Amino acid sequence: MSTYVIGDLQGCLTPLVQLLEQIQYRPEQDKLWFAGDLINRGHESLETLRFIKSLGDNATVILGNHDLHLLAVSHGFGTLKRGDTLTEILSARDRDELMDWLRQQPLCHYDKTLNTVMTHAGIPPCWSLEDTLTFAKEVETKLKSDTVDEFFATMYGNTPNQWDNTLTGLDRLRAITNYFNTDALLR
Repeated sequence: MSTYVIGDLQGCLTPLVQLLEQIQYRPEQDKLWFAGDLINRGHESLETLRFIKSLGDNATVILGNHDLHLLAVSHGFGTLKRGDTLTEILSARDRDELMDWLRQQPLCHYDKTLNTVMTHAGIPPCWSLEDTLTFAKEVETKLKSDTVDEFFATMYGNTPNQWDNTLTGLDRLRAITNYFNTDALLR
C-alpha cells in the first residue's frame, strides 16, 4: 500500500489522470492525499472537483486558498478574479452538493501511523502539533456551521498579521486561515 501526496492541482484533471497512470495507482490499496487548491487556474476545475469527490475514502483532502475562495464566492462573498476558472463550478447542476462536500474538508490532516501532517502552506513555528490540530478544528467547525457566512464575509484580509493566543472571534479565524493558506489570495 502506498500513500501519494499531491498538491495544487489547480483544476488540471488530465495531468492528474496521467500521473495516476504513471505511478500505477491502485484504488483498492493505495491512498491519495490532496494538499489543497484542487481547483482554479486550469480549465478542468469542475471535472477535477467531481473526480476527487468520487474517490471517496481513497482521497484525503485539505482546503487550500483557492478552495476557500470558491466557497466564499459561492456564498456571495468575494469576487471572481481575472484568471479564475470557477464559473463552471458555480453554475453546475451539482454545485450545492460539491460546495457542501468541500465545506466538510479540513484545513489540516494528521496521520498518526505515518506521523505526518499535511497542510496547504505550512505551520507557523510557534504552534505545536496540538495547537495546529486545535486551531484547524476551530475554522473547520465554523465552515460546517450555519453561521459560515459571517466567516466568509470577513475571511479576506491580512490582519491580524501575527499570531497571538489572545485573538478571538473572526479575527482569530482569519489569522488561522491565513497561516494555513498564506495570505496571497485572502486579501
